[in-house]
Amino acid sequence: MNKSETTYTCLVDGSKLTEIIDLGLHAFADTFVSKHQLEMLEPIFPLVCMLCEKCGLVQLKYITRDFDRYNLYEYSYTSSNSNFSRSHWNGFAAEALERTKRRIQLVVEIGSNDGYLLQQFKPHVGRVIGVDSSEEMARIANTQDIETLHTSFDLNCSNQIKKKFGPADLVVANNVLNHSNDPVDFIDGVNNLLVDDGVFIFEVPYWRDTVASLHFDQIYHEHVTYFTVRSVEALTNKCGMRIQELQIVDYHGGSLRVTATKNQAHGQSSNLVQLIIEQEELGLFDPQMYSDYFVRIKEKRSQFLLKMHEFICENPYVKIAGVGAAAKANTLLTFYGLNHSYIDYLTDASTHKIGKYTPFTRIPIFSDNEFSNHSDVAAIVLSWNIGETLRRSVLSINQNVRFLEL
Repeated sequence: MNKSETTYTCLVDGSKLTEIIDLGLHAFADTFVSKHQLEMLEPIFPLVCMLCEKCGLVQLKYITRDFDRYNLYEYSYTSSNSNFSRSHWNGFAAEALERTKRRIQLVVEIGSNDGYLLQQFKPHVGRVIGVDSSEEMARIANTQDIETLHTSFDLNCSNQIKKKFGPADLVVANNVLNHSNDPVDFIDGVNNLLVDDGVFIFEVPYWRDTVASLHFDQIYHEHVTYFTVRSVEALTNKCGMRIQELQIVDYHGGSLRVTATKNQAHGQSSNLVQLIIEQEELGLFDPQMYSDYFVRIKEKRSQFLLKMHEFICENPYVKIAGVGAAAKANTLLTFYGLNHSYIDYLTDASTHKIGKYTPFTRIPIFSDNEFSNHSDVAAIVLSWNIGETLRRSVLSINQNVRFLEL
């Protein structure tokens, strides 16, 4: 039986939590169902967010088992899934190498996925090692000659890596700290793994941007925690690390890139205090603000559904497609109640998703070329972070596609 653990205290400082958002029942958002699994019911859990008013961390109330999230079904997300992603990771690697002035003997990437980022480091360093919770992603990376361990990262894992390969000069972890069921143990593991003057660079979706944009679809079971600058500082300080630099980057519609070191002699990021002040002014640590936020989310849902129902009544034979089979799309589709009776199909560029079905809503996934098969078709862009690129791609296939705006 698949289970979740209910949490009432903060994963960073142990403080009591306040419930702020309840999106109802959801499957794992990064689960895509194969045709032979359609008769099976995937695990479904309440998707509820809690706020720590002391340190500013937002976390899930019901925390699922990490093995189940990445291995019950064939995990489908790949780091190299688009030109935008590849460009982002190419730039990330170049900047990290520039930042680390001396010769790097070992780079360890936590949440290394298909190994694309480590491939960019490999020609410039002594050795690269990947760590990933998904057996399928670890297999893909190993076939690309990127040595990858299939395990979830924690302090115990860091000891094993250190014993076998030695300490790391650079540890990177992108969009994975927020997946950890125990972020303190995770950062303790990084601290343990690094050489004394080693560098830790990580990215997490930026909660400030999620709230400001009303893009609640960044919330899903794989994302256990949601970080502000205040909560990142609380976490790194607790684990004996210092934030050297903070950057806001445009990946995933807004991510926080953090550079940290275990050497306390290094200076603190110059924009840290100002960013925390900005977050306080936005009300990110105030439960009342989230009551208003959730009302706005529900209003937006109602307005879209009214518009969509009217469109269907006026165009009863139209095909409706979603563009972008991302995890965020599954949160939106489930919360809006848009199953296969509304959406005829989704399209995506990833060969790991084409031919599968969305979790819970059971919508089939095709390549973008499916748009050429329908003369009367409307599209909903679900991967809004690369929305303009997707619109151009769809219109290049079928210039008659109409778009329904979320």
